[in-house]
Amino acid sequence: MAQAAGGTPKTVAFSTNPAPDQNVQTAEVGQYVVKLLSLEPYPQTPEDTIPLDQYRATLEVSKTGP
Repeated sequence: MAQAAGGTPKTVAFSTNPAPDQNVQTAEVGQYVVKLLSLEPYPQTPEDTIPLDQYRATLEVSKTGP
């Protein structure tokens, strides 16, 4: 969930899936753009099961308007 000041909460979803049209690394929230810079650890094989609490995301938030 992301919420710009005074705005409505919005669910944002990112994907590091390399398949065509599956890779989503940016989301717009109000006048802001949220960008996924990295997601660690990256599975070595599709069969790897990594507990959700082990993931760490690095995000960048930038303002798009005045």
